Amino acid sequence: MSAVSLGDAGAVRKALEPMHGTMEKTHAGVREGRVTLRKNAARIKEFKTMDLAFHAKLEALNRAAHHKNKKEMLRITKQLLEGCVQCHSKFRP
Repeated sequence: MSAVSLGDAGAVRKALEPMHGTMEKTHAGVREGRVTLRKNAARIKEFKTMDLAFHAKLEALNRAAHHKNKKEMLRITKQLLEGCVQCHSKFRP
């Protein structure tokens, strides 16, 4: 998060690298029963929708960093954090 606030686009992009492929792994784990929701387990479709939106925002953050657009990086990071809070409040105890 400090890279975003400092406008360090290179550090933002580097921090996002480990996220590539995580959505697919999570969704495969859900399908295979290896990943379960700790709370509201019956709302798995909603979780997947939120997860797709989250990862789309990560891609948007990566694009903003690629263009060195600090204002956009800050805006998207705020949205990502709001998404984290919403998802965790719905699906984690």
